[in-house]
Amino acid sequence: MTFETSVHNVRLTGNEISTILYCLEGYIQGNEEYDKVSDFSLDVDNIFSALEEVADNYQGEFKTGDTMPWRIA
Repeated sequence: MTFETSVHNVRLTGNEISTILYCLEGYIQGNEEYDKVSDFSLDVDNIFSALEEVADNYQGEFKTGDTMPWRIA
């Protein structure tokens, strides 16, 4: 197995997860590379799924009361 194909467990705070999701969402808006079916778009979609699953399964309270505070309105 290589670094690129191995699954890595990382420790992130909720704020860090929100920041990553917010930045990714802003980056992909209007990004032609993301709009194409590619390894990049699949990787981004997988990152979103993994991080959103962590937030969705969180049993505590969100400071803002929003279940997905990284969402761009």
